[in-house]
Amino acid sequence: VATPAIIPADTILAIGNKLMVNITCADKTAVVRYTTDGTQVSETSPIYKAPFEITGNSNVKAKAFLDGYLPGNQAKVKYNFIDKAKNGVKWSFYAGAFRNLPDFSKLKPVKTGEVYNFSLDKIDLPGGSYALQFNSNIQIEKPGKYTFYITSNDGSQLFINDKLVIDNGGEHGAKEVSNSINLTGGLHRIRADYFQAGGGKVLSVSYDSDEINKQPLPESLLFKSNH
Repeated sequence: VATPAIIPADTILAIGNKLMVNITCADKTAVVRYTTDGTQVSETSPIYKAPFEITGNSNVKAKAFLDGYLPGNQAKVKYNFIDKAKNGVKWSFYAGAFRNLPDFSKLKPVKTGEVYNFSLDKIDLPGGSYALQFNSNIQIEKPGKYTFYITSNDGSQLFINDKLVIDNGGEHGAKEVSNSINLTGGLHRIRADYFQAGGGKVLSVSYDSDEINKQPLPESLLFKSNH
């Protein structure tokens, strides 16, 4: 069965807004079932009948079912509602010819800005070589063991409370490295250092725990840093 399409795709909205979500499937006779809390879709999940409204953080998943056929692949889309005054990740851009991660304390940024996640997507970046440092605070809602993942091309490092948690340094293609750490509930400083030596560029940070499926850090849980 065809994989359903969830419309719109991943979206960040300001708190107080609302969004209509539509799900379509190329197989018109299939039954599309969905969830909005991130749980896996099963044959007992609610049936999609009409567009629905969301007003808070949602992880929508959908799958099509048709008698006599294997279910389609599960589609998934995340909607994060953020407070523009409080949520954010500060980035600092450093020009130079880098072949490894520099000592950022000895460098002066050429420009700075804010995005809502540890990502290169919303930053106007040049070709060639440069380095970036991202600073924020992550809200940990339940104390426990968390595994963090950083994927980058070229090298990167992830720090939590100013301690190195993951070293993914050096020149390389897109590569994911992970490590686990015990965290108390509350806000924790989180920083990603990144450099690009030229060519393809990738940076993303995800996490999981016993209660959280692996996912990119939620924008709604990243709060602006004074660093």
